[in-house]
Amino acid sequence: MGWTGTKAFLSRVVAWPTDGFGYVNAHYSMLDHRNGGKDFVSGRPFQDIDKFIGYVKWATTNHRIKELWYCTSLQSETKTNSKGNAAAKKLHQNALLLKAIWIDVDVKEGPKHYNTIAEAWETICNFRVDVGLPMFSAVVSSGGGLHVYWISKTPLTPDVWRPYAEGLKALLLKQGIKCDAGLTTDDARIIRIRSTLNHKYDPPRPVELLAL
Repeated sequence: MGWTGTKAFLSRVVAWPTDGFGYVNAHYSMLDHRNGGKDFVSGRPFQDIDKFIGYVKWATTNHRIKELWYCTSLQSETKTNSKGNAAAKKLHQNALLLKAIWIDVDVKEGPKHYNTIAEAWETICNFRVDVGLPMFSAVVSSGGGLHVYWISKTPLTPDVWRPYAEGLKALLLKQGIKCDAGLTTDDARIIRIRSTLNHKYDPPRPVELLAL
């Protein structure tokens, strides 16, 4: 599906601005040669999905840019960077609208994680059935785990969204699902963008939408 599929996914999973109000952020990590080779995280705000996709597509070809994420909420403000250009500003209190709740499951060795994607997938599927949740809207392989989404047809204000997120978190904790349940209720969370790469691994692993 490539970038066309990425655009279709992002058009559903986040609330895009209407009447020119609000911003969807693309966040990235970049190698900073001036700071001992350490990475720093920044971002760019967008109001148009085609410009967002165009930027992310370009960023995947830039050898200095590593990880790429999107902010799960429509944000109300931007800030200005050192060059005088608009930069992404991501704050809990600036969240305007959301369209999804999610589970972020890491797969790696250790008692607090699932050892394989297959084990994580089977557990999450059983969890959904056991607690009576509807079918997932989408599942993305993050390169190091799974991002499981339920997507709303309409944008939700944070006050309306939060009971759903808190309810999902409570179910995850009750059922002992191995994930960072606190991420589920973060209304300014950044999550990896499909069609990009996860550079925590060598070689980097693709971030891709999975078939349900």
